Amino acid sequence: MQGKQKEGRRWKTAAFTIAETLVVMVISGILLLAVYEGIGTVKRYSERLLSRLAGDNDLLGGVESLEALFARADSVYRNGEYYLFYGAGEPVTVWRQDSLLGTEHPGGRDTLFRRVQSVRERSPERAPERVDSLFITLELQGRSVCLGFAPVVREGTVVERVREQEKRYTDELEE
Repeated sequence: MQGKQKEGRRWKTAAFTIAETLVVMVISGILLLAVYEGIGTVKRYSERLLSRLAGDNDLLGGVESLEALFARADSVYRNGEYYLFYGAGEPVTVWRQDSLLGTEHPGGRDTLFRRVQSVRERSPERAPERVDSLFITLELQGRSVCLGFAPVVREGTVVERVREQEKRYTDELEE
């Protein structure tokens, strides 16, 4: 603000009126309120996004754990309400309770999946207690999603020996 000289020694000071100051204060208040509400909205959105990502990580962890169980298992059997995964060491038990699917192993208990709707297995006809594959239906974001799990076929072990025996058998039949 600058002053101007008028009639000798009097100064006229340039300043804002009370009305102009009040208008600026009201506009500033509205802008601050909008920024404050925007911060709250961003905070709620980021919390929702983090929660969703944590749920996706839980799902991914369950998928990886069950795939690892099938990969390490030599055989999988159903024992009543449980599935027993036999491999090197003690068997690992997979159980279902209400809408949870979890494991029990020497180190403790872990939850594999939440919101489980159903668990189905495929078994060979000649050995109905043995499990070839598991199908788990989950509720994800209001939809049903079915995940399938099966053992990994390992070359160089039993599979090769069975193929060799089959070849010998077919060669004997041809002779």
